[in-house]
Amino acid sequence: MLYDVIKLEMHVTHTCNLTCKYCSHYCDYGYHGDIDFDTGARWLSDWSQRVNPSRFSILGGEPLLHKDIKKYIIHVANCFPKAARDLTTNGLLLSKHEDILPLLIETGTLLRLSIHPLQTRKQVELVERALLLAHKWETKGLRLVTPEFSSWTAYYHGEGKNIYPAQNERPDIVYNACRQHECTNLHQGHLWMCPLIAYLPMIADKLNNKSAWEHYLSYRPLSIDCSDAELKQFFEGPHDYSFCAMCAMVEKDVPGIMPENICADIKNEYLQLLRNKDGELSSLKIENTKLKECVDNMPDLLSELQLTAGSLDGLIHWAGMNNINSHSIRPGELARWLHETRDDLERMTQQLAKLSAHTS
Repeated sequence: MLYDVIKLEMHVTHTCNLTCKYCSHYCDYGYHGDIDFDTGARWLSDWSQRVNPSRFSILGGEPLLHKDIKKYIIHVANCFPKAARDLTTNGLLLSKHEDILPLLIETGTLLRLSIHPLQTRKQVELVERALLLAHKWETKGLRLVTPEFSSWTAYYHGEGKNIYPAQNERPDIVYNACRQHECTNLHQGHLWMCPLIAYLPMIADKLNNKSAWEHYLSYRPLSIDCSDAELKQFFEGPHDYSFCAMCAMVEKDVPGIMPENICADIKNEYLQLLRNKDGELSSLKIENTKLKECVDNMPDLLSELQLTAGSLDGLIHWAGMNNINSHSIRPGELARWLHETRDDLERMTQQLAKLSAHTS
């Protein structure tokens, strides 16, 4: 039987170009290696006959470091066509892999570009360039989210070789509060309850107090030849919460420089402007689907029109060409409203141009 699950994820590489503290893949411990595509494809094909995830995430490490990442994107889409699929990346390499963006559109795979504090100005510039590129492709059909994180969850105590488990007295509460408990991990051909448990064995020999982790290293993942009853129990319980006792679940601020997601900021500001301009939006009664799509695609449409204080006619002409007057709004009204918001639009466009010049 195909068992419905909330989420399944696969980390296709252990290699990363960052060493973020408290990484759930322990990439700050500096180990490397990829999941060979033929091997990973076999795992995916096998489990596609057992589970039906609502979501599927391709991660790492940094997945864009994998030479066969395109093959993985296609194969995951073939194995789990009904799942909401995403590729999660830190964005540092996206400008070198622009050819991957049309493939994401073709396969219906969302790009999740994680924004968080970085350590060097060069890294920040690369991520800002990736954001600009991703927002450009968003107008061509790319599905994009850019979650921002100013803190990480510390899942254990200590740092480096001296980390030790929290030995939390209420692991059941930890399980229910943890963001990771729905992140079932496909690793070594098996299903693991979360990445923290899945990748712990890879760093165990580097730890000074390995004996403190013995219980957590004893975890046994679910194999592909499990029974239907074992599969159901894995997802529905009863669960062995003792493995969740390792987690401290403490939020830690991340030091560094936060990249500017100016494109998204401009888009959100423009949408807010549309909603709040003295109630005029509601009085215009915008019902035309194409106009709503136009609004949703700001600021990229503005950039494509090369909007300046003197070029609002492009958008006004667009409204007339799409018969907005037959949908409870006259081109003249739109023209008046746009001219009244000229200063705001010009300021936003200047911000976008500044970022474009900075990252070109």
